[in-house]
Amino acid sequence: MLFRGRGMERTIRTLHRCDDCGSHLVQPSGWHEAESLGPGTERRWWMARLCPECGWVDEDLFDQSTLEPYEDELDAGTDVLVAALRELEHESMAAEIETFVFALGEDVVTADDFAR
Repeated sequence: MLFRGRGMERTIRTLHRCDDCGSHLVQPSGWHEAESLGPGTERRWWMARLCPECGWVDEDLFDQSTLEPYEDELDAGTDVLVAALRELEHESMAAEIETFVFALGEDVVTADDFAR
């Protein structure tokens, strides 16, 4: 599936890819609904996209159906980030517990440590 924007063709699979460096981390930096082409036409969106790796910026109009796979890609990226955050939180908590248990075993922690 192709769309035309400013006279250039792109496949929908490349909206998350940087045209300059090839990074797959391109993210929206701004968007708003564009003026309708008339009754019964698909919603269109103006979107600015930014590559966080090289600073590449693009602005274009996209049909709603073109953006849906891009949204899916962004959602998948969010899921990866949330999973990584949860893993880091778990590792951090485990390290804190290990340190606390060690301190208890060495009698380093006293009741005064919990006084307000």
